[in-house]
Amino acid sequence: MKRVISVIICLALLGVCGGVIYAVADHVSRNRHAVEPSQDGKVTNVQVRVLEAVTVEDVIPLTGRIEPWERIAISSESVGNIESQGVKEGDIVTPGQELFRVDTTAIQTSYEQAVARRNLAVQELERIQNLRRDGIESPQALDRAVANRDVAQADVDAIRIRLDKSIVRAPIGGVADRVYRKKNEFVDVGARLVDIIQVDRVKAIVGIPERDVRGFAVGDTVAVNLDAHPGETFEGRIYRIAASADMTTRTFNTEIELDNAHGLLKPGMTVRARLLRGIYPDSVAVPIFSVLSIQNQRLVVVEENGVARIRPIEVGVLEGDRVQVTQGLKPGDRLIVVGHRDLRDGDRVQVTSETAG
Repeated sequence: MKRVISVIICLALLGVCGGVIYAVADHVSRNRHAVEPSQDGKVTNVQVRVLEAVTVEDVIPLTGRIEPWERIAISSESVGNIESQGVKEGDIVTPGQELFRVDTTAIQTSYEQAVARRNLAVQELERIQNLRRDGIESPQALDRAVANRDVAQADVDAIRIRLDKSIVRAPIGGVADRVYRKKNEFVDVGARLVDIIQVDRVKAIVGIPERDVRGFAVGDTVAVNLDAHPGETFEGRIYRIAASADMTTRTFNTEIELDNAHGLLKPGMTVRARLLRGIYPDSVAVPIFSVLSIQNQRLVVVEENGVARIRPIEVGVLEGDRVQVTQGLKPGDRLIVVGHRDLRDGDRVQVTSETAG
């Protein structure tokens, strides 16, 4: 009986030893390609970006709107019925084009009557002058004839002005944006007839913050994007910067001139202008998410020979989703961009992915 028990115990011990040996061998086999761990055995997988020299642009992004280059509201300068209408909304008009006639026929008749009276007064003056030379008429008669001629001419001139004003013409070329009156309507002096907008060139209106306005001047080029035309960039130039700030927004209204011969830019569209303050070639820039902030200090983590190293940095210009690093990094440094947030200086890391940028 004792011999049987001894055999059972030996077999059990052999089974335990075999299991331990197998586990150790399996562990060694699975980890023979792994990086040698640090003292606490922790190795963190990370992704690295090898830094290169890049050009960083200091840009102010501003949102604004498209407006016509010029907008003119044309009103009636005569009172009466609209006899003819030569424009409708959306029409393209040329400078000097006739748009409306307001009571022109009646004024034309008055003009012709005034011309006839003027001609009669001229003839009467000539008759009096001839008689005066012959000593028949008095000086007083001659003076009256001259005065009558002058009054008649003044009437002609006044009615001529009324006649000209009764014919409404386009002062500029453009598009009839809105027409307020129609043929056969009665209008008073000052009644709004039509709005004309010039759109062969347009302006983008943006507000430059007061802290930045001194960095820009008339003639500076500006890149403009529109929500209505994604993927397209339009180049303009600063045409005017307001002399005083808007007291509500504390910004300076700025007009950016844009060519619109293609007609793609419509008044009222939203624009996103990129005003360039400066260009910094041969810079180092890193993704914003790779920068850590601890106690008002900015830090990044780099990989050196399989070890994480904490680097304090100083930053400069923010450009989109990256930031310029002015001190603390140089081209060729291996910035850890994934897996860096829980690392400490000296931790062992294993690079699983490497890109350049």
